Amino acid sequence: MAISGDAHGTMIEVYPADIKLEPHAVPKRNPGQAAAPGACHALLSVPLSREQIEAIGNRERWITRFCGRGAPGQKPLFHLIEVWVEDHFLIEVVRKACWRLEN
Repeated sequence: MAISGDAHGTMIEVYPADIKLEPHAVPKRNPGQAAAPGACHALLSVPLSREQIEAIGNRERWITRFCGRGAPGQKPLFHLIEVWVEDHFLIEVVRKACWRLEN
């Protein structure tokens, strides 16, 4: 994981090539033609509302969902919108004004 330390929480996370990120229990749009899930993803901080972000994903027919991040079984440290570009590459999107880790 590389964290820039900027005010937006910019970071990139890369996993070993034998680890695949996949959306859970969601059917693919084009079975047999979809690309394999990627081994890395990016988190972007943007000045858009949750509704605007979800509308972009829905318009493109990409898997898009709101979720929290943090330790399993604990209150989420922050929330984000997963946008699965072409249903195989994960971009985690947070609202610029909402990027705050709680202590």
